[in-house]
Amino acid sequence: MKVYQSLTENMLTVNMLLSVFFLPGALADNCGGLTPALRITTPNIMEALTGSCLQIPCTYEPEVPEYDSSKTIYGVWLKGGVNFGDNPSLVIFNSSGSINKYSPNITGNLKEKNCTTLFPDLQTSHAEKYYFRVEKGDYKGTACADPLQIKVKDSPWSPSINVPSDLKEHQSVTVTCSAFTPCPHSPPELTWTLQQDSVN
Repeated sequence: MKVYQSLTENMLTVNMLLSVFFLPGALADNCGGLTPALRITTPNIMEALTGSCLQIPCTYEPEVPEYDSSKTIYGVWLKGGVNFGDNPSLVIFNSSGSINKYSPNITGNLKEKNCTTLFPDLQTSHAEKYYFRVEKGDYKGTACADPLQIKVKDSPWSPSINVPSDLKEHQSVTVTCSAFTPCPHSPPELTWTLQQDSVN
């Protein structure tokens, strides 16, 4: 009985240790088990409409004290992974001008830690996980733990119509209609079709 109890306790200890070491699976997969040198704040998932643009709100924070904001800063976007040393094609954009595959534009001020980016003309082939990276002199950090999943859909989102619940006859009413758009350059066009009420 003591041997069985001892084995059970050892197995429990091993299971607990494995849980501690392997619990942050995404972090271990993308960051190689290391603490990321860069964190970004952006939505985890964003949807875009085929042929339209997508504005990604983004801010970043270096996790190291040696970050020097006086040097020239370059923003880099990686598609599908972070190990671009083995696969340089993962780099789809570098604000230095060296790489620009999908014509994105970082509209935020990188010196103010604003990495807001506009992707034009999204297509279904752009659907993937994206990672942001900062390169500034000796400092190079990738937000390996903060991927952004971009999804691209073919049909627009349905509009939302808000009608007041306390409607009264012969009283004017305000009906509001709104539609989601991830592209500030292409606001949705809403068309109202009013039909004459039939009298019973």
